[in-house]
Amino acid sequence: MGQNACPGQRPRYTAPACRGTIMTTEAPETITVEDTIIACDGGGGALGHPRVYLNMADKGRVECGYCDRLFILDPKAKPKSHH
Repeated sequence: MGQNACPGQRPRYTAPACRGTIMTTEAPETITVEDTIIACDGGGGALGHPRVYLNMADKGRVECGYCDRLFILDPKAKPKSHH
């Protein structure tokens, strides 16, 4: 394998060939939102992905598992109460 054995590898998972290396990849898009539960469909219409609902809980941020968009809670927002 070459110098970069795992190009594009996300930091949340380290393949065995990449253990010991630190690889960081910026989110393709960062979106500031005003609620802790959001929906993501990839934003590409027919080229997007199935709609998924993501819950930030108390973290204030969540990343979509399909498209890697990063959603960050606006610090000035007053999140809605969800039942």
